[in-house]
Amino acid sequence: MLQFIPSEVNETLTAINAPPVSENISLEQLLKRPEIVYNLIKTLSPPEKTLAPDIENQVEIQVKYEGYIFKQIEMAEKLKKLEGKKIPDNFDYASVNGLSTEVLEKLQKIMPANIGQAGRIQGITPAALSLMLISREKSRRQEAIA
Repeated sequence: MLQFIPSEVNETLTAINAPPVSENISLEQLLKRPEIVYNLIKTLSPPEKTLAPDIENQVEIQVKYEGYIFKQIEMAEKLKKLEGKKIPDNFDYASVNGLSTEVLEKLQKIMPANIGQAGRIQGITPAALSLMLISREKSRRQEAIA
């Protein structure tokens, strides 16, 4: 991976009022900075092949928001797993200790089929979902013993 030493980039950074770097830095690390745009990266390291403007824009977005995108993908995968956690038709939401009155009313009104669906109800917090999962698991274990 191409690394730039501070003296190679600090003059350019100073020109745009961006904080200087003190250690070697890659183009990707530079592009993650909010004040850096892809056009500046091209001036520091001209590409062998010119990209279309929409592709340059996409590269900038993906690099800048990589962490956020990764978290969103992780969250989507977690929600997908929760879709498989069914809520029994006769589930007693009132028996779940710690649910607020507002959350309890919404759950009793909507009667979600699974935990994933419950998580998409406005006002249902991650803490409420955790309480429901614990209560659901307790009920499931008690039924298995009986």
